[in-house]
Amino acid sequence: MSLDPRWLPLHTALAEEADRYTQALRAAEELPPALREGRDAGPHLQELARQLDAIAGIEQRIDGPKQQWLQAAEPSPAELEALRTRLVGLIRALQAQVSWAEREATLRKHQLAPQLDALARGQQMQRAYGMAQRTGN
Repeated sequence: MSLDPRWLPLHTALAEEADRYTQALRAAEELPPALREGRDAGPHLQELARQLDAIAGIEQRIDGPKQQWLQAAEPSPAELEALRTRLVGLIRALQAQVSWAEREATLRKHQLAPQLDALARGQQMQRAYGMAQRTGN
């Protein structure tokens, strides 16, 4: 059974969304190890944001046809249902990866806080010592 031609543009757009979510997921999967290892997570965050922006553009473009599909009285075409199921799975996986990255970032922040405090105290002591030497004390 072939897809009704009126649903082809929506099918194409949802397939593109699925591809974008897959790319966003790949970028998000790189975040936890980068954060844990102290590597620059910026490029992965930028790629994630780029993919999410593209998805938002697709969503805006297909809002009308998507609403028409979701409100249709007839049974949903299997091809669109399969894409919807795939998208739901990708979105859940992306949410899990972003949550994991957030936990890693929080953990890393807590690990670095004592080191940053020690550096700040050291700089304060150096300034105080320098001022004492200049004033002759």
